[in-house]
Amino acid sequence: MASTRNKFRYCKFGSQCPQLETCQYAHNEQQRNNSQNYSSSKRNNYNISYDQYQSEYGDQTDDSLQPYQSCPKNQNLSYTMTTQRQMSPYSGDHSNHQGSYPHKKQFDSNQQSNKVPKPQNLMQINFNNCNISDSASISSKNDSSTSFTIDSSIWIEHSKAEIKILFEESLPEVFSQHQSLIDEQLILLNENDDDVKFSKETNVQELKDQLETFEKTISELSIVNPSTLKDAQHLQKRLKREIERLKAHLPIYARRQQLIDTIQSNRVVILKAETGSGKSSQLIQYLVDAGFANGGQIICTQPRRLAARELASRVAKEFNCKVGEEVGCHVGASRPQISHVTQIRFVTDAVLLNEYQMDPMLSAYSLIIIDEAHERRIDTDLLFGALKICLQRRPDIKLVIMSATLDDKLLSKYYNDAIVIEVPGRTFPIEDVYAIEDPENYVDEAINKVLDIHANQPSGDILVFLTGQDEIDRAIDEVMRKIDPPESAMILPLHGKLNEDDTKAIFMSTGNGGRRKIIFSTNIAETSVTIDGIRYVIDSGMVKEVMWDSKRHMRILKTAYTTQSSVKQRRGRAGRTSIGKCFHLYTYDTYQSLDICSRAEILCTQPSIAVLKLKHLNIVDNIAEFDWLESPADSSLQETVKCLTWLNAIDSKTEKLTDIGRSLAKLGLDPMLSVMILTGQKFNCFSHVLALAGMLSVVQNIWWRSKDDQSKQLSDEIRSSFIYDTDIGGDYIVLLRIFLEWYALDDHRERRKTWCIKHMIRWKSMKLAYKFVRELAYQIAPTVQLHFSKLNDVLI
Repeated sequence: MASTRNKFRYCKFGSQCPQLETCQYAHNEQQRNNSQNYSSSKRNNYNISYDQYQSEYGDQTDDSLQPYQSCPKNQNLSYTMTTQRQMSPYSGDHSNHQGSYPHKKQFDSNQQSNKVPKPQNLMQINFNNCNISDSASISSKNDSSTSFTIDSSIWIEHSKAEIKILFEESLPEVFSQHQSLIDEQLILLNENDDDVKFSKETNVQELKDQLETFEKTISELSIVNPSTLKDAQHLQKRLKREIERLKAHLPIYARRQQLIDTIQSNRVVILKAETGSGKSSQLIQYLVDAGFANGGQIICTQPRRLAARELASRVAKEFNCKVGEEVGCHVGASRPQISHVTQIRFVTDAVLLNEYQMDPMLSAYSLIIIDEAHERRIDTDLLFGALKICLQRRPDIKLVIMSATLDDKLLSKYYNDAIVIEVPGRTFPIEDVYAIEDPENYVDEAINKVLDIHANQPSGDILVFLTGQDEIDRAIDEVMRKIDPPESAMILPLHGKLNEDDTKAIFMSTGNGGRRKIIFSTNIAETSVTIDGIRYVIDSGMVKEVMWDSKRHMRILKTAYTTQSSVKQRRGRAGRTSIGKCFHLYTYDTYQSLDICSRAEILCTQPSIAVLKLKHLNIVDNIAEFDWLESPADSSLQETVKCLTWLNAIDSKTEKLTDIGRSLAKLGLDPMLSVMILTGQKFNCFSHVLALAGMLSVVQNIWWRSKDDQSKQLSDEIRSSFIYDTDIGGDYIVLLRIFLEWYALDDHRERRKTWCIKHMIRWKSMKLAYKFVRELAYQIAPTVQLHFSKLNDVLI
C-alpha cells in the first residue's frame, strides 16, 4: 500500500493519529505546536491511513448499530440549543449564550476532560496483516506472525475529538453563515412590486424554517454519546451531512420534521413537490436518519434506469459511501449493487415488480417510495395496484408516492383518501420568450437558437428539449460543424439509451474556463435528473409518445405536442442555480391549447404487455379483478386476451399463461416481436432474428439525410441499391443485410464508421442496434454464442 509519508499533517496525536490524512486538528495551530515533540522518524513508519484501513477491514466491525432514532415524542424540543448542549458530552461552558447557537469555543488540549490516551505500540504493527473490531483486539491473519493487542478506544476517542471540533467550530460557523444570509434577504425586502415582495418574504421564511430544522436536529444529536468506534463514525458522518444539508438550502429541508411525522402516522402519503425541492435525493435520507430503515430497507423506484443510477450515485456520495454499501442500486438485468449493510435501494419500476412476483409481501422493505409517479408508464400503474394489495396484506409497510405534477386528487381517492403534502420548489426568476409563430421545423429552429445564445448571451449552460435520439444526433452534428470556436462548448446528448459512462460528463462541471455545456435531451431531463449550471432552456414543445396503431396492430412512437405540466417542468430547469431564460419554440396561443397533463400509457396503447405482466406476476387471478388507477376499456382488454390466445400465450380453457406466454412476459417486448425471436431460437436462426429485432428497434433512425437536395438524392440511391441487391424477403431482409455487412467489419471501429459514412447510415444507430442484440441475447440465453454468418450462406 502506498505510503502517506509525503501527506503528513500535524495533529494532537502526532504520527500516531489514526486519521492522519483527514484529521481536523491539522487546522488548529495550538495543536500543531503541541505535536512538535513527535519525531519525524516515527512519522515515516506510519504507512497506512485510517480511512484506507477501514475501507479494507471495516466490514469486520460490529454490525449491530442501527441508525439513530429521532428524539422520543415526550422529548421537549423547545429547549434552547444551549440547554440541550449543556447535556451534551461535547459541550463546554456556554452559559453566556442562552437562546442562540453558541459561539465558537477554542478547543483546549490541556483540559483534563479532553486528554486522550496516547497509543504505545501503534508504530510496530503491520496493518496489512491485521483485523480490527470493536472488541479492542487486533490479531494476525497469518499463524506465523506475531499477535498484537491494541485498545480501540484510541480511535473512538479520536473520533469523539473530531466530533467535538464539529460541534465547537464547524456547526456554529455554518449556523452563522445561514443567519447572515437571512439578514441579507431581510434587507432586500423593500420592494414596491407586491408579487416580488411576497416571493422574497416566502424565501426568508423558508430560510428561517431551515435554520429551525437544523437547530432541532443538532439538539438531538448533541446528547448522543457513542460507545463504539462504529457509533462514533456514524455520528460524525451524520453531523457532516447536516452541515451540507443546511448549506444546500433545499426547500424540503424546512419541511423535514413535518414529513417525518406525517409518514410516521400515515400508511400512505402523497408528496407533491415541485422541481428543485430536493424530494428525490433528500427525503429517503431523512427517513433513514429517523429510523424507518430499522425494520427493513427503504426502496425508491424510478421510471428510468439513468435516473435510478444517478440518484444512487448522488445519495451514496452524500452518505460518504460507495454504491453497493449503505446505498444500493438495481436496474435492468444488471447485477444488483447491494450488501448486508444496505439501507437504501434505488431501482426501476420493473425491478420492484419482479421482486413482487417472488415475494408478494415485499418483506425486505419497511417503506416504499414511488418517484416520478406522474409519468404513468405501464409498470408504474401496475405497481399502484400491486402495492394496494400489499398494503392490505402487510399492516406495517408504508408507501410514499412522489411527483412534481401528479394528479394528487386521483391518487388520494385511489388509496382511500390518502393525505397529500405539497412542498414548493426553489427557482430563481425565469424569463419566458415565446415564438411569434410556430416553426416549420423545430429541430432547425432549436439549432439556430443554440448558436444565437452561444454567440450573444452571457455565460451559462444550455439545455435543449427534443424528442428522440435521431433528432439529438442530427442537432449535435449541425452545431458541432457551425459553432465558433469549436472548443468553446462541450456538446452532449442525453437520452435513455446511453449507458452510465456516456452520461458522466453531463453532470460534471466544466470549471471556470468559460467553456459552455450544451445538452440536447429528451424529456428525461424534465424531472428525473438534476443538472447544475443550466441557465438557458430551449423547449421544442414536442415529445414522442407510445401510441397504438390499429391498422398495423402494433405500438408506435408518435411525435406530438407535450403538455402544460411538462412545459412547466422544462422551464423550471433554467432557474435552479441562477436567473434564467426559457425560449419556447412555439407561440403562447399554442401553449394555451396544450393538454394540462399527460394520459396514462395504458390508455394510449393496446394493453398486451400489461396483461402478460399481470398474469405472469400473479398480481390477480382474473384480469377483470385488477384495480386500475384508470382502467382501459373493456373492449381493449378483451381484444388483447383474444390476440394473446391466438399467439398461444394464454390457454384458451384455463386463461392462464402457457410456457410461451411466460417467456413473452419475461422479454417485456411487443408480443409479436417476442414470438418472432423465440421462433428463431427454435429453428436455429436465433442470431439472425436477434439482429433483425435490433434493427427494428432503431428503424426510424437508420438513414442519415442532409437538408440539401443533392445529399437527399444520394441517400435515396444508396437505400435503393440495398433493396435491389436483395432478391428475397422485403424490408426485413434489407435491414438484416445492413446489420450483417456492418458487423462483418470485425469490430474495427474506424472501418465500421467509414462504412456508415459511405452508405449514409447512422453510426450511433448501428451501435445501439448491436447493444440491443447483446442485451437481449443475454436475457434469453446467457451462455449463447452469437454467430452472424453471411446472408447468402444462410438464407438464400
